[in-house]
Amino acid sequence: LTKYNNKLDTAYVSHILNLIKSKESRAYAYENAHDYAVDLISEEIRSILQISENLKKSLSKNSLSHWPIFHYAENGCKNFLLTGKKQKDLSVEHLRNILSADSLEEIQHAIEHASLGKKEYLSQDGEEDKKLMQLCSLEITRRSLRYHSHIDNVSLKQGTLLLDAYNFVYLCIQPLCDSVRLHEKADFLFLRGTLDDNNYNLLIEDEYGGFYKIKMPAKASNIISFSFGVENGNGVIIGKKNNLVNTDYISFVPLLVEKISTPKVLKWIGEIKTTYAQKITTDIVANLSRIGLDQHEWLRIKSKDI
Repeated sequence: LTKYNNKLDTAYVSHILNLIKSKESRAYAYENAHDYAVDLISEEIRSILQISENLKKSLSKNSLSHWPIFHYAENGCKNFLLTGKKQKDLSVEHLRNILSADSLEEIQHAIEHASLGKKEYLSQDGEEDKKLMQLCSLEITRRSLRYHSHIDNVSLKQGTLLLDAYNFVYLCIQPLCDSVRLHEKADFLFLRGTLDDNNYNLLIEDEYGGFYKIKMPAKASNIISFSFGVENGNGVIIGKKNNLVNTDYISFVPLLVEKISTPKVLKWIGEIKTTYAQKITTDIVANLSRIGLDQHEWLRIKSKDI
């Protein structure tokens, strides 16, 4: 982090001055400059972690191969279990053999010997899959009610997740550059999904330690638009606690449009990382760009094998 020292102060202030000179970015020049600095520093931290010898040692194959014995002893000698469609025992020895195998042949043999299948997760003594869901949630989440319930307002941007009174969930897919420098009123694009305990592809923790399990198909037919009013001088859409509808949670209130059913209140439930939001948006574009051809059925079927 010594790279970003006070010798670069004039360069950083120059960045702020250029933002201030622009009428479009003037109102939030300092916020933009702050985000710029955070991006630079966080990327440097990431680089340091990637080459950290201590981290490499902690997560090395050798360390992980000894983990089953250590974890077994530290947790009351509870048996390891593999849970999928069925639940089956996995001995400490079998787990260690899988993690310590060197060649592809040894790995294959260890997997077959342990009957390791697809869509299975590791647990101890029949514990639920909450740890699995928690890690998956942390992987995709930038902010959630679990860790950010204390904040009073947020801006609407790509990756924001909103929930209505009918358990519909809306993922903001508006490009980041179209979420700022706004005037009076702005239309935002969302992908609509639903809460579904069985079939879901997004997980985000709620304020009580549970999870919003969201089914969010990347289909163009699920795209919806809401209009929002822009606060004077902000240039962005702000969600607040105790908004116009007097809620104790952060909410966004879309402008009502005639002949269109618009939820009165949209509760902020978190924000997924930009890369994941962009991945979903890219999947939608890929679906839109598919080309259907009327071709000979024999050739179409034959082409699938290539």
